[in-house]
Amino acid sequence: MARVTLTPIKKDPFWSMHLGRTKVHLLIQRQRHGGKDAGAILERNGVKTFAGYYDDHKRGEIITAERSKVFLAFGTGFARVDTGDTAYTIKRGKDSPVFFVHRAGKAIARGKVAPNSGFLDTHDAALIKLAPEILILLALHDLPAPPAS
Repeated sequence: MARVTLTPIKKDPFWSMHLGRTKVHLLIQRQRHGGKDAGAILERNGVKTFAGYYDDHKRGEIITAERSKVFLAFGTGFARVDTGDTAYTIKRGKDSPVFFVHRAGKAIARGKVAPNSGFLDTHDAALIKLAPEILILLALHDLPAPPAS
């Protein structure tokens, strides 16, 4: 089972993320005027991807290494990931940071996003490719607005 873990390090906006034994370098940029929109550049093994979160529309966007786009739409208690070929539904437990990822009605992954860490466990090969980006978008969706500077 592959586990993606997200652990904050001392200075925001820099986080450390691991995909198995591979470290994913992560840089997050937020709007300067105090908005919650944020973009993250993830680099693993020299390959860069992008994850953007747009709070006004409650949407996320991933640009993969192959330059294809994956969209996330956030609802109340769930998120939908549309890759074009496959659709995943992420459902959160009631009053719990634990979530489950479903494809075609079957649970294929579980994870948790908490203020100090996050993880996503799955066996699904297609989901493993998107797991770091999905995890960071779920974390950005739950984060409070940064202080206005």
